[in-house]
Amino acid sequence: MLKVLHVINSLGPGGAEHQLLNVVANTNPRQFEHVICQLNGLETLADDVRATGSTVINLKLKGRRPWLRGAIALHRVFREEKPDLIQTWLFDSNISTRIAQLFSIRKIPNLVATQDLFYSRDVIRYSGW
Repeated sequence: MLKVLHVINSLGPGGAEHQLLNVVANTNPRQFEHVICQLNGLETLADDVRATGSTVINLKLKGRRPWLRGAIALHRVFREEKPDLIQTWLFDSNISTRIAQLFSIRKIPNLVATQDLFYSRDVIRYSGW
């Protein structure tokens, strides 16, 4: 069984969050174990995700760009959950995960999902596009 750790900013009502729910709801539970780790406390879809049999970890981070606090918390999650694969869903979760991976002894492949970045002025500015 492949254990996938999904890291996402929140489980709010957005498009990436719904895509994540679709992934965990429509994969074979005998082949994939999904653990969803959200950076902040918004949990609109958390019960729907749990209904798929997936685990939800809420880091409840505060602040606009919780990259370093997120990285420290994610490093602990990596050690405890021991995922085979990480999938990051949005910009903040991607940055926090990449920083955490710098300090991780065990190298875990990271699949980055980039959704709808074209409309975000913040992402364009932070990325230097």
